[in-house]
Amino acid sequence: MWKDVNGNGVIDAGDVQLSSKTNLNYLTVSSSSCCADTYESNNTYTTTTNPFPTLFITVVNQSINSYIFSSSDVDWYRVGMDGPGTLTINLTSLPADYDIYLFDSDGTTELGTGTVGGTTNEQIIYNYNLSASTLKYIKVIGYSGNFNQCDDYVLGISWSPSATCSAPSAPSFCTNSIGSPANGLQHHINQTWSTVAGIVGYEYQYSWDGSNYQNGSQYQTVSSNIDWNIGDYPNQIFYTRVRAYKCSNPVQYSSWTYSSPNPVYTACDEPAIPSVNNSTASSMNVTLNSETPVANPSYTTYAIYCTTTNRYVQSNGTLGTSPYYQTKAIWGSKTVIGLSANTTYCFYALAKNMNGDIRDNLSNIACATTLNVTSIINSITDDNFKIYPNPNSGEFILEMDLNKSGNCQIVITNILGQKVYEETRFVSKEKNKIPIRLSIIANGTYNVSIIIDKENYQKQIIIKK
Repeated sequence: MWKDVNGNGVIDAGDVQLSSKTNLNYLTVSSSSCCADTYESNNTYTTTTNPFPTLFITVVNQSINSYIFSSSDVDWYRVGMDGPGTLTINLTSLPADYDIYLFDSDGTTELGTGTVGGTTNEQIIYNYNLSASTLKYIKVIGYSGNFNQCDDYVLGISWSPSATCSAPSAPSFCTNSIGSPANGLQHHINQTWSTVAGIVGYEYQYSWDGSNYQNGSQYQTVSSNIDWNIGDYPNQIFYTRVRAYKCSNPVQYSSWTYSSPNPVYTACDEPAIPSVNNSTASSMNVTLNSETPVANPSYTTYAIYCTTTNRYVQSNGTLGTSPYYQTKAIWGSKTVIGLSANTTYCFYALAKNMNGDIRDNLSNIACATTLNVTSIINSITDDNFKIYPNPNSGEFILEMDLNKSGNCQIVITNILGQKVYEETRFVSKEKNKIPIRLSIIANGTYNVSIIIDKENYQKQIIIKK
């Protein structure tokens, strides 16, 4: 009889045939094995053979024949894939109960199995979805030690690369505009872009600085516009962009289309009611107040409109036909000049954001009335209101002979109506001499106004140093 003397699992030249007799009368030596496996040694994934193409690029259909020689024999094979596609592995013509396994490139992570049982054909179908090249490993093993030295199995490989999916075109334009509500507790920006044919959807992002873009709570849509709610941030800088995408595994993206204008600014909040006070017979002061609960930022510019004259306050305090915009800090408390006596003037403000959008509220209006000059002239004359010396170097005496006592407001303005001096003091019902010292003042002509009980009288002085 034959006996595997050398224990290699194969009856070969190293083995002998023993007679059934007790005495060893003769020996015969086998001249060859039952069959040969050209893919050994491949008992581990690190010593695997590679009968298949190194990288599958185009359609591949290939098969090999091999053997499981012993209960401990394991066959490993390596396959490579260059991009996404479908790998089908078939184990057929089984002489015994064999199983197949598919492992990832580490040789340990299991990706698929074929363990039906018996001599039924085994199959694994694996879909690879990434664009990068990869290696996978196939293991063939006899179930519960099954093997057959002389009958082979057939291992077939079928590879179908995924259809090529190119990136879509980018939206040809994208615009930002102020949405609704424009201001108040919510400031909205509407982002709209052109449609792209043959895509799955769009991905959109925002940024506060134009460099670091991020997704919102929702960042994909099939629509061609979205509404951003910025919150209570008036005149806030904001950047947006959009791109199209299609396909899957992997997704293909277009380049980014940046919105115009980029950046866009949210709308200003409606300007607060201004303060209008310190009226004289020909002027009054207008001061812009801060909005609540959140003020427009300091770089916001404002114009001041006079509804009485349908004119705008200019930088020099006069009234003109065109709006003049500057920041609230530069406006300060502006003295509006060239007004008529005993006339009510009303003002409201307009706020402009950095993109030129203008917001106002006609209800946020304030009014004041200039003083009546006629009544003052009747009670104060050149004889009882004197300034000397005149011209002077900035130091002079203001003399008043009054028929009543009370608080007296002294206001000195230049020819542009800008206030250069103001003082309020109590004067008595008699002759009053008030020294005035203008320490830093340019040469020129100035108006001196005396205001008592809302009555005003004016004289001019000349400063000459």
